[in-house]
Amino acid sequence: MKLLSPARERPKDRYETKSEKAAKAAPVKMPAPVMGWVENQSLAAEMPSAARVLENWFPTTSGVRVRGGAAKSATIGTRCKSLFSYQTATVSKLFAASASAIYDISALNPSTVPGASVSGLTSGYFSTEQMGTVGGEYLYAVNGTDSARLFDGSTWTTITGVSTPAITGVTTSTLSYVWKHKNRLWFVKKNSKSAYYLPVDSVGGAASEFSLAGVFQKGGYLLFGCTWSEDAGDGMNDRVVLVSSEGEVAVYQGSDPASASAWGLVGLYSMAPPRGPKCFIKAGGDVIIGTDDGAIPLSAVTTKDPAALSTAAVSAKIETSWRKMARTWDGVQPWEMIKWPAENMLLVTLPHDPTTCFVANVQTGAWAKYIGWDVQCVALFNKKLYFADKNGFVYAAEQGGSDNGTSYISRLSYMPTDLGSPTAFKSVGLMRGVFQAIGSPTVQLSLSVNYGIAFPSPPTISSPAGGSGAVWDVSLWDVALWDDDGLNSFIVKPTYDTGWVGVGAQGETLAPQVQIVVNGAGRPDIELVQIDLLGESGASVV
Repeated sequence: MKLLSPARERPKDRYETKSEKAAKAAPVKMPAPVMGWVENQSLAAEMPSAARVLENWFPTTSGVRVRGGAAKSATIGTRCKSLFSYQTATVSKLFAASASAIYDISALNPSTVPGASVSGLTSGYFSTEQMGTVGGEYLYAVNGTDSARLFDGSTWTTITGVSTPAITGVTTSTLSYVWKHKNRLWFVKKNSKSAYYLPVDSVGGAASEFSLAGVFQKGGYLLFGCTWSEDAGDGMNDRVVLVSSEGEVAVYQGSDPASASAWGLVGLYSMAPPRGPKCFIKAGGDVIIGTDDGAIPLSAVTTKDPAALSTAAVSAKIETSWRKMARTWDGVQPWEMIKWPAENMLLVTLPHDPTTCFVANVQTGAWAKYIGWDVQCVALFNKKLYFADKNGFVYAAEQGGSDNGTSYISRLSYMPTDLGSPTAFKSVGLMRGVFQAIGSPTVQLSLSVNYGIAFPSPPTISSPAGGSGAVWDVSLWDVALWDDDGLNSFIVKPTYDTGWVGVGAQGETLAPQVQIVVNGAGRPDIELVQIDLLGESGASVV
C-alpha cells in the first residue's frame, strides 16, 4: 500500500527503492502508561509508557486501573469545612466540622444528620493533632477564632486559661494550627509570626512564645509548622520546620526551645507560597509541601535556588495544570494533601474546582486526574479515605462502582508516538486492549492522530463485576472473593481481551485512547495491561 500523494509518487521509469516497497501489516505492542499523566515533555518525545490524558484512572506498578466510585457515607446538612479523626486501640472516631459545629459521623449514616458534639462555633476550618500522655490519648482542635477544643475519647472540653486542663500565656482562640514535635505540642498564633509550645508530654500548662519576627524577611505570617526527620521517623535528627504565608522556611534543631545551648536555627530558606496549612505530607524522611510552583520536597528547598525548585517538584510532570489551579484558586478553602497508605495514593484537593482533584502513586510518582469528585476536605478513618463536598455530604473514596449512583467515565490517551518512523505515514486498521479484570467491561478503543486529541462519544455504561466481598460461613471456599470493596488486590485476576476492533486511523503520529463508562454496585476491578495495534507503515514523506 502506497500512502504518498500523487505528486510524490515514484516515476514509472525508476525502480522501486527499499523504502518505497509496499508496507506490510505488523502488530505493535504498547504497555499501559504506568508513567502516568505527563505534561512537561514535548509531544514529539517518544514516551510510550506515558499518558497525555489520564482521567479517572490510577497508575499502578503494573498498569493503570479504573478508579472506584464515591459512596455517600454521612451528612451534616451544611457545607463541611474540615474532616478529622481520632484513633486509639479501642476508640475510632470521625468528625466533620461546619462553620458552626462539630459532628461525630463515626456511625457513617448517609441520610441522618447527627446531633452536634460541639456547637456555637464561628469557624469550621480546624487543625488537629493527637497527643498521648500518661493521662490518656487526646485530640486538640484549633481554628484561630474559637477557643481550642480537646477530645479525650468521649468528651469535648473547651480549653481556656481557667479550664481543666488549661493553657495559660496565650488566648487559645487565637491559635490557628497545632502539631507535635519531640513529645511537645506546638501552636501557631493566627496572623502573627509567633509560635507557642507547651511543656513536654502535656496537653495543658503555660504556653511559651517563640517569635520569628526577626527571622522572616518577606512579611506575611507564620502559617504552619511540622517535624522534618532525616531518619524517616521520630529520632535524634528531628528538626522543627516553621513555614510562612510567603514561602519562607525556618528550620530549627534541638530539644528545648527555651535553651540557647540546646536549640538553634539551622537555616532560613525560600520557596513559592504554600497553598494552605494542611497542604503537605510527610514522605519517608522528607516533607512534601504544596506550593504555587508545585509539590516541593523540603530537601530541595534547603539545597536549591527558589527559581529551580519547580524542576525538583514531585508534581513536575503536571506542572502546567498545577500552576493553572494555583493561579485560579479563590482563597475560600485552602488546599489539602493527604497520603493514603492502603492505596499507595497521594491526593491533592482542589476545593475551588468542584469536579477535579489530583492523585499520584506515592510508590512510582506517577500522576493522574480524578474527575467528578467535589473534594473540599479529607481525612483517613479506619484505613479508608473520606472526603466532604460543598453540600455537607461525606463520601468514602474508591468505594462502589458509581459516584453516589451517578455513572462516571474513565478515559485515557497515550502520548503521541511515531512508532520509530518519524516521517512515515501510518494506517492502523485494528486495535485491541488487554486487561486484567473481574468480569467483561464495555471498553471503547480509538486513536487520535498527528498530535491531536479527539475522543469519540462515550461508550455504553459498563457494569463491571465487583461487590462487597464474600460472607463467612456462607460463601464457597476457593470460589468466593475475600475482600471488602470488590477490589481483589491479592488474587491473580483473569485476562480480559477486547478482541481486535476496527479503528481506521491514519497519520504520522498515533495516540491510542481508551474509554470506559462505569456504573455498578461493586468497585470496578479493571486494569489496563497493554494496547496492541495492527496496521501498515507507508513510505516516508520527505
